[in-house]
Amino acid sequence: MRISFARNSAGVLQIVDANDYYPFGMNHLKTGNAFFAQGSYKAYKFLGNELQETGFYDMNARFYMADLGIFGQHDPLSASTLDPYGYGYNNPIMFADPSGLEGEVVGNSNLSQSLSNPTDVIITCSASAAALNELQKSVSSELKLTMDENGKVSYTPNNPKQLYLIMPSN
Repeated sequence: MRISFARNSAGVLQIVDANDYYPFGMNHLKTGNAFFAQGSYKAYKFLGNELQETGFYDMNARFYMADLGIFGQHDPLSASTLDPYGYGYNNPIMFADPSGLEGEVVGNSNLSQSLSNPTDVIITCSASAAALNELQKSVSSELKLTMDENGKVSYTPNNPKQLYLIMPSN
């Protein structure tokens, strides 16, 4: 979600632009007051990148098509990423690609860091208990999930000897 505020004539803050996004960056339709104004701050949307009149995001190195989840140009670093048009190694929950060159682990500035320090899961909504229950159902055979008063989700492996991550080899 990206929200922009401005003061109205009475000096009170008001929302002037609100955007909700799917994981690959496509804007949810009819979920807020989304505006587009070429050449203004309202043109800066997903990951703070400028939305062009074409519907592509200018990610500095390449143009990104959020509706397809791919870049429109070949990745100049594709020899090291092995994904010439993909966004965030095709995993937008764990990786972001704000420059259009190479994905990076969300919450970390260095892609070479291991995934042993994953991004925190925090549930903050009125139905947080129901959301935790749904999440628990999807991982019940491997993990026991708990949530603290701030909505941060922690886990305990059901069988620590069987829990492992499959990491890509270099």
